[in-house]
Amino acid sequence: STRIRWTHAEMKCSLVFLACLLLGVSSQNTIALDAVIRDFNGRDQPDGFPDFQWQSADQRGYVGQTLDAEEKPYLVTVGSTFTSKENYAKWYRESPENVRVDVQIILTENPAGSGVYRYENSAFFPIDGRGKFPYYYTTSGHNFHF
Repeated sequence: STRIRWTHAEMKCSLVFLACLLLGVSSQNTIALDAVIRDFNGRDQPDGFPDFQWQSADQRGYVGQTLDAEEKPYLVTVGSTFTSKENYAKWYRESPENVRVDVQIILTENPAGSGVYRYENSAFFPIDGRGKFPYYYTTSGHNFHF
């Protein structure tokens, strides 16, 4: 299978769209997508990170339209949900506040021969029992905080 390195922390984006955008047409029926998840604690937890679990808002336009010199997203302006440009940069880099967890997601061509690759998993909890904060689970027993 083809291997792709994906370092974006927001795993909840559409993997179908991402795969089609990055890959175009492929003759293989599966693609291995290597991803990095950075595990943070919410601001209300011990060693909590100030940008997480405190407020949400529509912040379109706050992130640069290109990548920085390290090929990472960067914050153009601080908004109500971002505490600082420096903290935002930690979302995409190793730091004492987070732990990197490498995961692999297998995309399957569906329908066969279409060039469209999908990942479907109704129980997507890729860092259960892993990362810096494996103790922080909801009553469901899953780590939603990544």
